[in-house]
Amino acid sequence: MTRRLKSKTRKYAGNRTFGGGNTKNRRGKGSKGGRGRAGFHKHKWMRTVKYELDALRRKHTGFISQQKRIKTVTLEQINVLIENNKSKDTNFSFPSAKVIGSTPLIAKVNVTAFAFTKGAKAAIEKAGGKAEAHVQTHAKEETKQKQIAKPEKTG
Repeated sequence: MTRRLKSKTRKYAGNRTFGGGNTKNRRGKGSKGGRGRAGFHKHKWMRTVKYELDALRRKHTGFISQQKRIKTVTLEQINVLIENNKSKDTNFSFPSAKVIGSTPLIAKVNVTAFAFTKGAKAAIEKAGGKAEAHVQTHAKEETKQKQIAKPEKTG
């Protein structure tokens, strides 16, 4: 048997706005700030930025760090490389990465990298290998240093 719901008209009887707030609120699309996506670049901007960034057809990423992040290589990854190494090469080079970790190595290897942590360097040397830091130099930085070191004489 269906249940009969009590109509809300009795509840709102004697009330001018019938639960709609201000009398202007239920006229057309004015109370919504426009119809559809109207005003998304004007008065609905905060909603656009918060919920509909894809609708802008551009990404807002905020501030971008100018520092370059150094990639990292763990000693566990080097152990995997040693296991998968078919040519039995004991020299590994990571010119733009920092070697991290303190896991013991399973074989004697020579590792060349941009930087090492103390634990990683100790673990490599404990296994009987060498840990060499590979210093990256850029041509622009070298020319700047030469210009600073040798000022031109006038007179």
